[in-house]
Amino acid sequence: MGNLQTLINYHSPLSYIQDLNEQIQDCGMVNHPGLGSIQLWKIKQSNSPMMFSYHVHLYENDSHLFDFHRSRCQMKHPNLLEYFACTNSKAQNIGNVQSQQLFFAYYNKNLKQKLLQYKTVPEIEIWNIVEQIVSAMAYLQGLNRFHGNLTTESILLNEKDQIKILDQLEQKPNGDQIKEDVFDLGLVIMEMLTGRANQLNFFDSLKPLAGIYSIQLLQLVGKMLQKDALLRPDFNQLQDIIKNRFKEPKILHNPCQTQSEPAFVQIINSSQRLQSRKQEQRVITLPERQFQPSTHPRLISKNASQSNLQNITVPSLPIQGTQYNQEQQIISFVSYFKYHTPIKQLSRVDNLSIADRLTSYPSGIRLSSNVWQI
Repeated sequence: MGNLQTLINYHSPLSYIQDLNEQIQDCGMVNHPGLGSIQLWKIKQSNSPMMFSYHVHLYENDSHLFDFHRSRCQMKHPNLLEYFACTNSKAQNIGNVQSQQLFFAYYNKNLKQKLLQYKTVPEIEIWNIVEQIVSAMAYLQGLNRFHGNLTTESILLNEKDQIKILDQLEQKPNGDQIKEDVFDLGLVIMEMLTGRANQLNFFDSLKPLAGIYSIQLLQLVGKMLQKDALLRPDFNQLQDIIKNRFKEPKILHNPCQTQSEPAFVQIINSSQRLQSRKQEQRVITLPERQFQPSTHPRLISKNASQSNLQNITVPSLPIQGTQYNQEQQIISFVSYFKYHTPIKQLSRVDNLSIADRLTSYPSGIRLSSNVWQI
């Protein structure tokens, strides 16, 4: 390589007391769909992942290799690509121009390839992917850095299907770019929801998904795809939304297809216990007691709380998840009633709930809470 200077990350699988040429083997150049033009390397006598390197050419006076090396060594997050080393050599016959190589861990699989395994991506898998990406992006946001190219092809996965991303290397602080990254992540989620990389109309594409995915998830995507960047949450706000998503009030779209006969929905909350089923799986066990309403629920025509309702998920089968054993939460049961009422339908009320506007179904809501002990 003709290196004048080599800097090795102490936490990488490379040895900083041995020449880099003796530790790695050139595997050729490739044009990666998400990373661009990169050179692949294999670490000799090691089971570590392959490496790839970027080539950067710049004037000697503009070189800040040591500062770059120090900052990358300090960046530690499980969903960021591992930084291994950097080299600096003087290019021949080009005056004071230097050639730098920046080495990172490389993984063959990307998110786009993973999505091809599914006809419909399970919602629990989407939440898992989104949580990892948002966690990494919130970390970068705290360092005043951005990604600049979030796509299903630039998001890599290791052998355990753990998300790995790499932020833009040469960048200047830009707060506006964070909101662009939020929008790009919204497009990534839309691709997971619909299986299509391109959408003619985001919100029209969300409507038919209301019966497949929770309104909770669809509303999150809607916030990220706002045309006005000021209305989009940043990644710190997205972390809070995701963390508290099970604590938010939720609403179910009305299953009644005849709008002249709206279904009146009664929501009953009860406790649930998550018990161990298999490794890394939990199943919800519910009490056998069934609630029987003594009176018909009436439609509340002016209910201010409806404007804040988000979504309810009603399990027809045991819900599998990755919760801790013996954890207790509140789950909602729903009963539907159809009868004539002199009170006007909710669809004619001035302030419809967000879920009603999304699904175009009217729903009357009566909320009562009963906590049962198991």
